[in-house]
Amino acid sequence: MAAGVVSPAAMSSAAAASFAGRITSCSTTGSLSAATKRQVPCIALAGSSASPSSSSSPSSSSSSSSPSSFSALHYDCPAILGGVEGVSTCCSSYVDRNRSRSLAYLTGGCFSGTPVPSRKLLNSSRQRASRRRGTAAQPVAKVLTQSDLKEVAAEKKQHHFLHIDDFRREEIMGILERAKEVKALLKSGDRSYLPFKGKSMAMIFTKPSMRTRVSFETGFFLLGGHAIYLGPEDIQLGKREETRDIARVLSGYNDLIMARLFGHQDILDLAKYGSVPVINGLTDYNHPCQIMADALTIMEHLGGIEGVKVVYVGDGNNIVHSWLKLAAVVPFHFVCACPKGFEPDADTVEQARKAGVSTIEIVNDPFEAVKGANIIYSDVWASMGQKEEAALRMQRFKGFQVNEELMAAAGKDALFMHCLPAERGVEVTDGVMEAPYSIVFPQAENRMHAQNSIMLFAMGC
Repeated sequence: MAAGVVSPAAMSSAAAASFAGRITSCSTTGSLSAATKRQVPCIALAGSSASPSSSSSPSSSSSSSSPSSFSALHYDCPAILGGVEGVSTCCSSYVDRNRSRSLAYLTGGCFSGTPVPSRKLLNSSRQRASRRRGTAAQPVAKVLTQSDLKEVAAEKKQHHFLHIDDFRREEIMGILERAKEVKALLKSGDRSYLPFKGKSMAMIFTKPSMRTRVSFETGFFLLGGHAIYLGPEDIQLGKREETRDIARVLSGYNDLIMARLFGHQDILDLAKYGSVPVINGLTDYNHPCQIMADALTIMEHLGGIEGVKVVYVGDGNNIVHSWLKLAAVVPFHFVCACPKGFEPDADTVEQARKAGVSTIEIVNDPFEAVKGANIIYSDVWASMGQKEEAALRMQRFKGFQVNEELMAAAGKDALFMHCLPAERGVEVTDGVMEAPYSIVFPQAENRMHAQNSIMLFAMGC
C-alpha cells in the first residue's frame, strides 16, 4: 500500500460517512467486488504526520486524526480498474468491508463500482505495458488540495442543453466522442456502467413522440436511472400551472428535466426557473438532440463531420435551425433547398453566417443543391401542428421529393438521412428509404446514444 495511505479497515464507518458527506458530485454509491475491496487504498490523511513520501501504520494514523482532516486522493490503481486496458479513472473511495459498501468520488466520471471509459488516460503506454509484464510502474497517490477540488468541481459543472451553439466546438465534439465510447460499451453487452444509479429524470411531453420518449427513457435506464413520463394530460404546461412553478416543483423531485414542447419560450423558462439541468427534446424552433444524433451517424459512416456537404431538402423548420446552429460551431457545408416562402428563420441564418465557421446556402433548386452532396436529408413537409396546411404544402413542395432521380443527381456516394417519422410517397419514396445508401435506421438508433452523452454532459458526469 502506498505510504501515507490509511487502510480502509482502520477507519470507522462514521468517519467515512463524514468524509463522503462533504463531497458533492454526480457520483453514486455502488458495491465493489470482494477482490476489488481488498485493494482499495483510497483514504489519505491531511494535516497529520503521514505524507505520500513517508510511512505510517494504519493504527497510528487513524488515532491522530479526525474526520475533518481527510482529503481526497488522485489514485490510479489497476486493482480498482479491474485490470481493464485503455481505461483510466481517478477516484477517492472508502470501503466499509463490514457492510460491503463503497462511498466514492470520481473526477473522471460517475462512479458505479465499475471502471468508466475515459479519454484522459493518466498513464503512458510504457506504464501500461509495464503492468502487463508485471514489472515496476507502481500506482502513485497524490493528495488533492483545496485548489484541486475546486478545479474538479468546476469541471463537473452542470449544464442545460438548449441550443448547440451555446457550446464551443471542443465541447460538442467531446460529447460526440463520448457518445461513441458509451455506445460501444452498451453494444458490447456490458451493463455495469451505471452513472445515473439513484437518479431520476422528469420527461415533459406536450408533443408526443415515440423516438424521443423511448430513446431517452431507455438510455437513462441503461445507465442506471429512472425516467418519469409526463404526457400532455399529466402536465398542462402553462395552462393548469405556470411553467416557472412546474420547473421549481420538478427540480425538487428530480435530477434532470427533459422536455419536448411546442413553444420555445417554455424550454427557456424551464431552464431559467429550474434548479437542475434541462435538456431540449424539441421545440417548434429547434431540435438539438436530433442533430447531435445525425452528426454522430455521419461521423460513423464518413469518418467525421467537418468538411462534409449536407443538403437538406424540404421545409425550413426546426431541424434546419438546429443544423444552422451546428454549422455555427463545427465547420461543414450546409445547404437548405426549400420552396420560396418556406425558408428558415432569417435571424438564425444570419447568426450562423456571422459565425464564419461553415459554408451556408439557402436555395430553391433541389437538383442544383444536391450536386456533390455527401448527405441528402429530408423531413415531413407538414410537422405536428401544421397538418391543417398539409394540402397547401403538398402543392408548394412539388419537385422537392427525395426520390431515386434526385439521389442520382447527387452522385453514387451520397447517403440518405431522415429524422422520422417519414411519410413514404410524399417527401421521400419507399425506394429511397429502403435503398442501401439509406442510413435512416442507424440514425434513429443514435438518438439514444447521442442523448446518453448529452445527459452525462448535462449532469456533469
